[in-house]
Amino acid sequence: MIDTRQARERVVLVGVQLADGDDTEASLYELEQLAKTAGAEAVGRIIQNREKPHPATYLGKGKLDEVKELVWETGATGILCDDELSPAQLSGIQQALDVKVMDRTLLILDIFAARARTKEGKIQVELAQLKYRASRLVGLRDSLSRLGGGIGTRGPGETKLETEECRQRYGMSPTQLFASMGMYDFGGGGFHCVWFDEKDMEIYQKQGLSAVTNPGSNSKLASGIAPVNEFVKRGINVAIGTDGPASNNCLDMFKEMFLVSSLAKLRDMDAAVMDANEVLYMATAGGAKAMGLPNCDRLAVGKKADLIMIDLMQPNMQPVINITKNLVYSGSKQNVKMTLPRFTEEPMRLWQE
Repeated sequence: MIDTRQARERVVLVGVQLADGDDTEASLYELEQLAKTAGAEAVGRIIQNREKPHPATYLGKGKLDEVKELVWETGATGILCDDELSPAQLSGIQQALDVKVMDRTLLILDIFAARARTKEGKIQVELAQLKYRASRLVGLRDSLSRLGGGIGTRGPGETKLETEECRQRYGMSPTQLFASMGMYDFGGGGFHCVWFDEKDMEIYQKQGLSAVTNPGSNSKLASGIAPVNEFVKRGINVAIGTDGPASNNCLDMFKEMFLVSSLAKLRDMDAAVMDANEVLYMATAGGAKAMGLPNCDRLAVGKKADLIMIDLMQPNMQPVINITKNLVYSGSKQNVKMTLPRFTEEPMRLWQE
C-alpha cells in the first residue's frame, strides 16, 4: 500500500541568545509550538550566544557549520529562525546551508493564511505576505521552491481573488494597472493570464505582449483556465511555461502541451480548437519570442537553438501518422533520447558530414 499523505516538514530551530538576558530557550519552545500548528516537526535546535545577530548570516560561521551538520543528521527539510531575517541574512543563510530557510514572521503569516476564512481576512493576510516577500524575492525564490509546498508557500487567495482585490483597490485589473504605470511600454507580457477581460486583451494586442500560460500549475491550484484560444485569435503571442515546483511538481513540457490543447477545448466546449501545430509553436518559437530571443525561434543558418532527438519507436509514439500530434498528445520526456544545446551552424555542418 502506498502512503499518499504529504510528508511532514522537519525543521531545525535556530536562535540567538543576546546579552540583554532574553530567554531564548522559552522563545524556541514557543516557536516549536507555532511550527506544530503549521504542520511542521522540530527535530533539533541550536542557540548561539552573541552580542547581536550576524548582519549577513544571522549566525557565525562555526554555528552555521553545526546547523548544516544537524540538518544532515536529522534529515531536516529546512531551518526555522527565531527572529525575522533581513533580506541579506536570508540570502546569506541560504547560500551557506543550501536548505530551505524560514523565520518567525514567515511562519506566523503562514498560519494566518491557512486559517483565514472571510474574503476581507484573506486579502489582509495576502497583502501582509506580499509586503514581507517584496524585499526578499531572491532568497525566498530559491528557498521556498525546494520542497514544492510547506511553510511559506501557502496563500489564502487564488488568482481570481487577487484580480478582484486589485479592481476594488484601484478600479482596474492588474494588467490595466501595470499598463497605466508604463510597465509595458518596452514590451514584456505576463504569466498565467487566466482572468483576462476585453480591455486586458486589447492591451496585450496593442502592445505586442506575450502571454505565458501555465496549465499544469493553474490546474493544480484550481486557478482557472486561460483563454488561450482567444489569445491566438487576436494574434497575441502565447508561450508555454511550467511555473515552479511549488505549484507544479512535474515540470514536464510534454504534459503542458497536452494540457494547453485539452483545456482550451474544454473551456470553449469545442474539440476543434487549439490545433497541435499551434501548441507546438507555443512551446518552441512562442517561447523564444516571449523571451526576446528572435535568433532562437527555429532551426536555420545563423540561428541558435536547443535540439532534441525523439525516439518514435516507443509504443506511445506509434503509429506515426502525424508527428506533431504525436508530440503534443502522446509525447513524453521518456521519448527524448538526446539533447544538443546551443545547436548552431557549425555543429549542424559537422553532424551532416
